[in-house]
Amino acid sequence: VGGSSSNDLHVQLAMALISATVYSHIRDCKLPQAIRLLEMQLCSFPDNEAALSLLGYCYYHLGDFPAAATMYAKLTKVCPGERKYGIYHAQSLYKGSLLGEAEKACLAIAERHAQVELLQACIKFEQDDLSGSRKILEQVSLDEVDVYVALGCCFYKEGCYEQALKSFTDALNIAGFHPQLIYNRAVCLYQLKLHKQALECLVGIFEHGVKEYPELGVGSHVEGLELCSVGNSQALRDSQLVEAFNLKESHERLKRLANQYSEILLRLTVQIQDTEFSGSSDAHRKLLFEYEDMNEIYIPVLMGMAKIFWDKENYAQVEKILSQSADLCHNNSIWRMNMAHTFFMQDRHMEAMYYYELIVNDAGDDILSVGPTVLANLCILYIMVGQVILLKFP
Repeated sequence: VGGSSSNDLHVQLAMALISATVYSHIRDCKLPQAIRLLEMQLCSFPDNEAALSLLGYCYYHLGDFPAAATMYAKLTKVCPGERKYGIYHAQSLYKGSLLGEAEKACLAIAERHAQVELLQACIKFEQDDLSGSRKILEQVSLDEVDVYVALGCCFYKEGCYEQALKSFTDALNIAGFHPQLIYNRAVCLYQLKLHKQALECLVGIFEHGVKEYPELGVGSHVEGLELCSVGNSQALRDSQLVEAFNLKESHERLKRLANQYSEILLRLTVQIQDTEFSGSSDAHRKLLFEYEDMNEIYIPVLMGMAKIFWDKENYAQVEKILSQSADLCHNNSIWRMNMAHTFFMQDRHMEAMYYYELIVNDAGDDILSVGPTVLANLCILYIMVGQVILLKFP
């Protein structure tokens, strides 16, 4: 008996250790490692609720929605009394674009719930059944952000911009400041030709992004010219309608914003020059800080404009946009890098090399601070220029 108890204790300790390791992997976002351990556990305990649930979670957050749906489908049979697994099953099918199966999974959930109804509205929206989607939403309690967002998306897709604006504004009144909601509101204002108010919304988004998300390095993607997102709340991601209705910023709105910021920078430039010779060192220093802060806000707007043409591989237009801001941004490392990328893509080797070398020279001995793409492209350019020289002087 004592031996049996000892063996049981060892098994319990081993299970506890495996569980701790799995949760550590999930905490550290090492989901593939967690999945491997859980799948091993599932071989020994195929109906274990914890293993199935954690596998469903890991697959879902890795974007493998069919695999997540398989786990949650099994959980609906293992734990038929747990309504949440039915909802997770339907949501996984929906995210995997299996709309018909997701609809059936919603109907299979015996007890009605606001989350199920919201999911059914999302499915109808994806099927372009907007009246059906709105009919469901209007029956749901209107005290949740997700419901207002979903209604706003339906109204927008129908071209009812005033109703969409009201829905997004109602969502903002509940949620408070949120960049995605502010952006949706801006798009409605733009469609209603209220450009000044739309511009004010976008200014708020960019200023919030620069201040609250410095770690994103807004506009500094090494592949060139990507305007980074400032993110979504979990509640809005769960609704899925904002994702389905992901709106793109237009060149015209970005151009208006860029013009506004460039005017401010030009005015600051004049003031800096005036104070430099007036002997007012404190005022001069303050203006330099203001210029630097405004430049950090201007750069992502400029890169957003350029990215529209970068995605179309219209590098000449990208060069034109960046060149127009040379006087304001020539010392900015992000501007230099993207100008170098633009010349590189046009096979203008010497010009690209010039800007890449500026970045490397600024880094000094701290070469590791230079992005790998910059170094790789510069090495390629050195080789290519060297080949040209060999051809000229055999």
